[in-house]
Amino acid sequence: WVYDSYAKDKSLYGVQSQAKKARKGLWADASPVPPWLWRKGQTTVRAASQAGPKVVNGDVRGNKNSKVYHLSNCPGYTAMSAKNVQSFKTEKEARAAGFRKAGNCPK
Repeated sequence: WVYDSYAKDKSLYGVQSQAKKARKGLWADASPVPPWLWRKGQTTVRAASQAGPKVVNGDVRGNKNSKVYHLSNCPGYTAMSAKNVQSFKTEKEARAAGFRKAGNCPK
């Protein structure tokens, strides 16, 4: 799991994305526990119904407050409050609405 605050090597996001797609390492688990939660003793992730808003209209989620959008493979994709989520079908649609891609998304 790439720790965004300290990740100096942006290629780590690509490696993480590959591991997710191949379901390798901690990504083999259907609900991997982020390291920062595991260290606090939380060994399960909230149920899907509590994990955040579902995407209905598209695969791109924008944060209404920050005007930053996330793809499904970006850290932070599920971390937004439901009231702040704006869904888009494409990145192009998000950019046209004035949103920019999150800096921690894989290239």
